Amino acid sequence: MSYKLKAGETKVITKVEKKEEVIKGGLILIEGGYGNMVEGLVIAAPFKSDINISDKVIFEKARSTEIKVDDITYNVIDEKEILAILQTVK
Repeated sequence: MSYKLKAGETKVITKVEKKEEVIKGGLILIEGGYGNMVEGLVIAAPFKSDINISDKVIFEKARSTEIKVDDITYNVIDEKEILAILQTVK
C-alpha cells in the first residue's frame, strides 16, 4: 500500500537527501548537514505558507520528528522552526 503525505496546519514535511562521499583513507563525508543543521526538500507544506513544495530549507534536526513511510524517511517540522529557504540565483 502506498501513502500520500499531507502537512498538518503548521507543519512542513521534508525529505533529507544524504549524499555520501568516501575519500582517501576511508573517511565518509555526508553532504547536506551543517553541524546540527539539516537541508531538506519540502514535499508537503501548509496551504497558506511562504514555503512551497520543492523548496530546499534548512532546519535544526533536533527540532524535527523523523517518520518513515513506504521505507522513505521524512522529517516533520513546525513551519516556524525553518531557519532558511535556499533559493537559486539566476
